[in-house]
Amino acid sequence: LKEAEWIAGTFERLHDESLAWADMAILFRKNKDFAVVVDALSRHDIPLEVANIGGLLVVPEVADIRAWLTALEHPEDSAKLIQILFGSKYNLGMADLAPLTRDEVREMVAGLVAGALDDGAVDEIFSITLGYPLYVAAFATEVSDRIEDADGDALVAAKSLSRSSDRLIRLLERRLSRLDRQERRLFDAIALAESVPIDLVRAIDDIGALSRLETSGLVRVGTGYAQVTHPLLATVANEVLTQEGRRSCARRLLDGIEEDTDPGDIASMVRMALGVGVVPSTEQLEVAARVAMAWRDFSGAARIAAHAPDDPQLIVLRARALRFVGEVPDEVPADLDESALVEFVSAKSQAMAYGERRFGDAIAMLQEAMASLTDPTHRNRLATELLVLSGLAGDMDALLGASRSVNDQADPATRLL
Repeated sequence: LKEAEWIAGTFERLHDESLAWADMAILFRKNKDFAVVVDALSRHDIPLEVANIGGLLVVPEVADIRAWLTALEHPEDSAKLIQILFGSKYNLGMADLAPLTRDEVREMVAGLVAGALDDGAVDEIFSITLGYPLYVAAFATEVSDRIEDADGDALVAAKSLSRSSDRLIRLLERRLSRLDRQERRLFDAIALAESVPIDLVRAIDDIGALSRLETSGLVRVGTGYAQVTHPLLATVANEVLTQEGRRSCARRLLDGIEEDTDPGDIASMVRMALGVGVVPSTEQLEVAARVAMAWRDFSGAARIAAHAPDDPQLIVLRARALRFVGEVPDEVPADLDESALVEFVSAKSQAMAYGERRFGDAIAMLQEAMASLTDPTHRNRLATELLVLSGLAGDMDALLGASRSVNDQADPATRLL
């Protein structure tokens, strides 16, 4: 900075001594010094001309001209339009392109749509575009083209385009086509999952790619999560992906899960992965199933646990979940250890008795399981179940047999029985 100011001051002194501006020049060894010196000369109102430097397209004036020429040839090129709006001529910022309110959308489309705009039509346009000006302009223009076929009814025209607006979809497709390979892979993963924790993004990709997606307006980052800014963007991205592409995204997200990842986020990733045919690890399935149980989504917990038919913990968890929805679990697995067997038989007996009113079968199964156990603590646990069910069923023989089988020495807490 000091050197740049010295150069500007020297030029002013030489000019005061009758040396013409055209007779002065600066030769740069490195282009990185160019911007600082140009700024200093501009502050001193010294006329200048730049020649023979690399990276000429990044010079603001040249970049603006290029953006204008591109926009004139391709008016739908939103990136160049944004560059022009953010340039020195208009000097707009992100706030000026932020989503509009419903009233602002009404004002904007009033000059684009020829038909009457009732509240229903405005609401439909607003809900589809989320108020983003570029989307509003693209969608409203197509509504105007279709309004004649809808007998002048803007609402009918808007509803007919809600999922098939060619202009809006083309605009979104063009925005996605400009992403490099790394950005597109990350965007596809976020679009598939709908919401991805920032920590998970860091684990699977360079955080710089996420910053670029946010700057381009494709992804919104806040409260620890990254989300696609518009649902139609996610729809367009997912429609392009093959089934294997979706599975690849799911595997990447699952691989990014760490020990300190929030259980709720793990559950979301697991459900997403199962939805595209990818089976997560047993540990991830167990976390997701337990979260589903905590949310009282017992059917979901049972479906998740069913993907690990050989894991004792998930076999028991599935049995518990089925009990709450009134379904009886499968036959008792033969390879469960005594602890898991007790939990499974307990859940199954309750489902049989309370869900299907088969008290007799439940009592018989408990008696058979108790006979196979060697640990008196486990026998006491099933004896508790047997006492309750035989009492409710009025089976006094089973009730007395269960009470005699209790081992107080093994578990003093069972003396109350």
